[in-house]
Amino acid sequence: MNIRPVKLGAIALIVATCTSACIPKYSTNVGRNFDQMKTREFIVGTTTIDEAVRQVGPPAQTIRNKEGRTALIWRYSGSTTELDQSRAGATIRKETMAVFDEQGKFLRIQNEVLQTGESGIHY
Repeated sequence: MNIRPVKLGAIALIVATCTSACIPKYSTNVGRNFDQMKTREFIVGTTTIDEAVRQVGPPAQTIRNKEGRTALIWRYSGSTTELDQSRAGATIRKETMAVFDEQGKFLRIQNEVLQTGESGIHY
């Protein structure tokens, strides 16, 4: 059997194309991205849980303690490439916890951002 090199090259190209198309592509993002700056609009004693969810989006977690206070927690971890092309290869992890009293009124907020990249860790 005499197969020409051109045909072998074409077969190799087809196999490579099929193989790369079949490899699943996984996202490194965890959670839904959210805007922490919107939490600056929360007013102590006034902003309700429903208003906070409308402003920031659905939280990743809701915790209610035995005293009746509620904590809404938003989390996101992923590549900063989707946020800023100049920071390609860096990752960001951010978490916000808003605490509400027994009546569902805003009490306090805690924001955390951790960004890693070529130049190390940034708080």
